[in-house]
Order: sequence, then structure tokens, then C-alpha cells
Amino acid sequence: MNKNNSFFKQLLFYFFYQKNFKIKSKNEIEFESMQNLSNALAKCTNLQTLGLEINDELNDQSVSSLRLALLQLTRLSVLKLDLNNNAIGLLGVQSLASALEKQVNLKTLKLYLNYNNISEEGTFILSKAISNCINLSTLVLSIRRHLFVEKRTQKLCSNLAKCTEIQDLQLILDGYQIGQDGIFELCQILTNCKKISSLSLDLSYSDIGQDGIECITSSLENNKNLSSLQLTFYERSIAQFALQNLSQNLSKFNNLSTLKLTLQFDQIEEESTSSLGFTLSNLTNLSTLHLELNHQEIGDKSMEGLSFAFKKTNILSHLFLDLRYNKIGNRGLSSLALALENCSNLSTLLLYFKQNQIGSQGILDLASGLKKCTKISNLTLSFIINSICDEGVQGLGLALANCAHLTILQLELSGNKISYSCASQLALQLNSCARLSTFIFQLVIKDMDEAQKLQLRKQYCKIKRLVKKFILI
Repeated sequence: MNKNNSFFKQLLFYFFYQKNFKIKSKNEIEFESMQNLSNALAKCTNLQTLGLEINDELNDQSVSSLRLALLQLTRLSVLKLDLNNNAIGLLGVQSLASALEKQVNLKTLKLYLNYNNISEEGTFILSKAISNCINLSTLVLSIRRHLFVEKRTQKLCSNLAKCTEIQDLQLILDGYQIGQDGIFELCQILTNCKKISSLSLDLSYSDIGQDGIECITSSLENNKNLSSLQLTFYERSIAQFALQNLSQNLSKFNNLSTLKLTLQFDQIEEESTSSLGFTLSNLTNLSTLHLELNHQEIGDKSMEGLSFAFKKTNILSHLFLDLRYNKIGNRGLSSLALALENCSNLSTLLLYFKQNQIGSQGILDLASGLKKCTKISNLTLSFIINSICDEGVQGLGLALANCAHLTILQLELSGNKISYSCASQLALQLNSCARLSTFIFQLVIKDMDEAQKLQLRKQYCKIKRLVKKFILI
């Protein structure tokens, strides 16, 4: 620890006249070292931006020392504290809260307190302190808990509704048992903070139920400024038509340009995916769509309904689809491929279809769709453990060779029925990608001997113009 002590004592000399300061430490920090850091920071009274990332060994006493420094930094407008995986309890939260409530000039606060020992009382104290930062325009509050913790946290969002100037709000609260009272308080925030333009909510495993999801989306209906929305819900006890109801509420957000949905429910009906597809097709201002629906037993008919989303999204430039561990076959992928032909402005396309039921015909149809997406520069195709044969890969390789703007390619084809000769031909086809600079490739073939594996690695590593590459064969 002597080395740490000496380092922290030198901070005063280096940062006394600075306005921006960031420090990152994942080593064990003893109380004496933390005191030295805090003492040095306290002298840096000109600081306007402060970022600290200290993980693993902070306790309440250490946070108390940090509090004394923060009280002296009255000019801060941007504060980021990443204090994950520590032993911060009620006393530590009280110390932190007493410092935050004095930071009336803060415009940006990013607070990461994941996996500590923060109780319901602690979260209430913290939210009350943050409510004094009335000039906040950006608030990120992440307090993940271990899933085995069963304490209910109903007062977490109390008082935050007073921060009416917030434009960018991120609340990551997965693992908390929020309950109905907590959801009501959260909805009050969303109702009162009418200036929110970017909202991210992660309420996985939080016991909010279908009524909670509807309450959240209903609270946002009158927010005309909302352009970016990210929702993460893992609700295993939820009603089977939860996705359909969520889709109906989302249809009212016509100004969205960015939408990210990460959803895991007990069961998703075919009508629900069709409803979601129809809703997305009417969000005509979407430029970025991120959709995760893995482990949902989605089949071809459901995929056809979902694919309807992309038939009208002409301005879509970034599309991320995570549909791993479903039951999608050739027909489902073909419907997506046909819809993608209308996405003429796509520059980033990331498709994850691990462990489905897709064969060569589906891949051939996808290849045909890719030919119409002439602006793609970043492409990920993950089809691990499907039923793809040589014919499909050959057609895909031909399509990729004609992607004139492709610079980043991630291709994952392990667990299919692909021969050595086909894999070798694919390497030759990719050599025609004139702008390819980053290539991540995964193709594990059980029946291939070591000499063949070595030869394939050499072929793929020799693809022209590559700056970054990762080859797993």
C-alpha cells in the first residue's frame, strides 16, 4: 500500500489547477490510501468534472472519507462515481447522500452502486439527496442486487420526481423487488419529468407485473420530447398477453428515433409478436432498433408477424435482433429477409439466431435480402447450432463479396453441416470484400483434422486489408 499512498499524495501537485479529473482503480484500497486520495481531491477546488471508479474494497469508513472531499468540490457540474462490488452499507450511503445534497450545480450525475449492501432505507436516503440536485439534466442510477436478495424496495424512486429538468434518465434496478408502491413512485417520476428525451429502464426480476409495465408506458404518453426509449423486463410470472399490451402502448410514441426492448416473459403468443411487428412498422421515425426476445419458443408464424415491422421502416440505419434459443426455421428467416429488402438505409445489421431450426434455404433467402441492403458497413450473422449446409454458406459468401461498403464482419457458423471445402471457398469469397478491416469468425467443424484446421486459419488470416481479426476454427 505504500506505493498507493505515495501516488495519492502526489495528486495535489498534479491536479490542483485542473478542471477535469478521472481515476480508475480495481485494486484493494485501504482506508489510509482512501484518506490520501480524498485529501488530495479536496484541494482541487477548481474541478468541474470528476470521475472515480473504485471497485472491490470500499466500506462505509472509506466512503465517509470520500464525502469530506466531495463537500469541498462546490463547482462540480459532472460527477461519475463507479463504486460497484464494494461493501457499502447504510452508513456509507448516508455519507454519500450528505455530500450529494450539497451539489446544487450538478448537471450530470452517474452513480453506479451495483452489488453493495444497500437497504431500503439507504435507497430512500439516496433518492432524497439526489432530489436536491434540481439542475440535473442527466441522471444514471444503477443499483443492481444479487438475485437471492429478497428485500422489497418500495421507496427507491421517492423524491426523484422533483428533478424536473432531467432530459436523460437511466435507472438500472434489476434484482430489486420493487412491488406496486415502487412502480407508482416510478410512474410519478415519468409523469412529472416532462423534459425527458432519453429514457432507459432496467427492471429485470423486479416483480412489477403486467400492471406495472402498463403503468410505466402510460406515464410516458404525454411526453412529446421522448426520442430514445430502452426497456428491459424479465417477468416470468407475467400474463401471456403482456407483450401485446406493451405493443399497444408503444404505438403512441411516434417521435421515437431509438427503441431498445429486452424482454423475457413466461410465454409469447403469435398474436403478440404480430402486434409488436405492426406497432414497430408504424414508428416511422425509428433509425435504431434493438430487440431481444431469446428463450421464447418463437416459431415461423411468430417470426412472420414480427418481420412485418421492417416493411415500412425506410429510415432504419441500425438493427439488432437477438432471437437465440427459439424455434425459427427457414420460413421465419425468409420472411425477415424479404422485409429487409425494404431497409435500404441499413448501415449496421446484427442478427443472432443461435440454436434455432434454420437450414440452407433460409440462409440463401437472407443472402438475397442482403444484396438489397447496399449501405451495410457493420454486419454480424450468428447462426451457431442450426441446420445450415454447404449450399447456404456458398450463397451467403457470394452475397457478402458484393457488400461494397462492408468494413466490420462477425460470422459465427459453428454447429452446422459445413464441409472443409465449403469453408475454404468462403475464405476466397471474403477476399473480395474490398473494404473489410475487422473480421471475427467462428466455425468449429467436428470432423475436421488438425491439418485442415491449420490450413483454414491460414486462409482466413490472409484475407486482404484486415486490421483486426479473431479466427476460431
